[in-house]
Amino acid sequence: MNKVHDADVIDEILKNHHLSYISIDRERLSDSWESWAYVNIIETPSDNIRGILDRFGKRKGVLTWENSD
Repeated sequence: MNKVHDADVIDEILKNHHLSYISIDRERLSDSWESWAYVNIIETPSDNIRGILDRFGKRKGVLTWENSD
C-alpha cells in the first residue's frame, strides 16, 4: 500500500467511528510513519465530545497507535 491509500483508509475508519473532525494531514504524509500520522483537527461539530477538545478550535496533531513490531 502507499501512504495516500493508507491515509484514505484511516480517514474512513475515523469517519465510521464518528471522528470525522480528525483527518490525516496530506501535507505531512512523508513525515508520518508506522505507528503515527499527522492529523488536522477541525472545530468539533457537536456537544458529544465537549470537554475533550472544547475551546481548542482548529489544530494540528499526531494520531498514534501501538506498533506491532
